[in-house]
Amino acid sequence: MSQSPEMKFACDERALIYIAGYVAFKCGSKTSCMACKAALVSDRDLAVDSVDLDVDVSYVDQLNRGGLKYPSYMVVMCGYRVYSIVQVLLTPNYEDKFLKVANQRQLVCTLAREGLSSVELSADEVCSVCSRTCMSLFSPCVRVFTNIFLNNYTKVC
Repeated sequence: MSQSPEMKFACDERALIYIAGYVAFKCGSKTSCMACKAALVSDRDLAVDSVDLDVDVSYVDQLNRGGLKYPSYMVVMCGYRVYSIVQVLLTPNYEDKFLKVANQRQLVCTLAREGLSSVELSADEVCSVCSRTCMSLFSPCVRVFTNIFLNNYTKVC
């Protein structure tokens, strides 16, 4: 893909934040390190604002079982990175090739991790408590975002 990592795509920010809250909660529940959890999710509850919301929140409502939290900025950026990659792969230039790939999820995850490591995440950064690398903390987030976006694509087609 020769697309710039700085490409901008129309994305409903509120929907992305709700999904990122789910991803942060899911990935945060799989680590026991409090510093790593804090890097993924905040303690504030995530409330669905039904007033002046232009998106169909039924998908978010399915995900929310009362436990969605505000995601960290980095989790939202992971989501936007995955979303952008999926959008590029689904353009007329790439869609036919993408659909022929045996493991589409792996392709999206690899591209997203490469993009994150070159732009948003430092390869040398580690947790001061458990010594976990940032990439190993955010890789599961990339995978969950990828599953969600590819699942939505298959429902639309």
